[in-house]
Amino acid sequence: MRKWLVLSLLLSACQSDIQPSPALIAHADSPAIVGGAEVSHEDAMTRKALHLRSLYNKQVKDDGNKITTSYKVQECTAAAISPRIILTAAHCIVENANIVRIELPVEDKKALYNVIKIVPHPDYPKEDTSDLAMMLLEISLPEDITIMTLPDAKKNLELKTVTAAGFGRTNGKKSLPGNAGILRTVDLEIASYDPNLPTFEVDQTKGRGVCQGDSGGPAMVTTGNDTMIVGVVSKSLIPQTEDPDPDWCSYRGQYINVQNHMDWIQKTFNALSLE
Repeated sequence: MRKWLVLSLLLSACQSDIQPSPALIAHADSPAIVGGAEVSHEDAMTRKALHLRSLYNKQVKDDGNKITTSYKVQECTAAAISPRIILTAAHCIVENANIVRIELPVEDKKALYNVIKIVPHPDYPKEDTSDLAMMLLEISLPEDITIMTLPDAKKNLELKTVTAAGFGRTNGKKSLPGNAGILRTVDLEIASYDPNLPTFEVDQTKGRGVCQGDSGGPAMVTTGNDTMIVGVVSKSLIPQTEDPDPDWCSYRGQYINVQNHMDWIQKTFNALSLE
């Protein structure tokens, strides 16, 4: 039996004095997500894949002249399934986080939308195939944000390819710079999909895929004028290796199958909608 190495696609970084991020600039031929393209803040994709940041381990320093506040920051990706309800990965939740928020690009600044309630799937982490969480925002997102449609639990989607988007690294080697924090998008081939299974995998052997920081990001398909979320980024998988610095994002990416979890998603959605 082949042994696998598994990496939960988290990206944590220490930052001081959190500042607005610079404007995103499009370079169609640049390396991205892994092997995709950077997205400018005018692009419609910025209204589909949302930047989820958790600020934790708050540190306040007073040198007598100036008080500075710093946090550790965890980067993830998410998608809106209503103006106030967000779907992401459960492993993106940081216990005792000081601030959890969605950050939207607005020219050279960020518009901030605070999360006030988080509901992880009750089977996670005991069952990592239930790596889902839903979040309620304090206020509604702007009207131009794409509200993802959800799949019919009983319909055969016959998925072959999906569009992925996220704010993660451009490579899976820890020894190389990751260039995370910029939205990138890529089309991926599905390696295996069964509507009756809780997860599905995408092929990342062709230099394209998801990586650390893309956790919680949507796998999307377009149906008419609607964008449907069919998966949520959970993990990357590579064969067992003796390489001390393997490329974690070069073989398979594992998504949580949204269609297979629609009972919990709909139940939680209904409860959050009442708040």
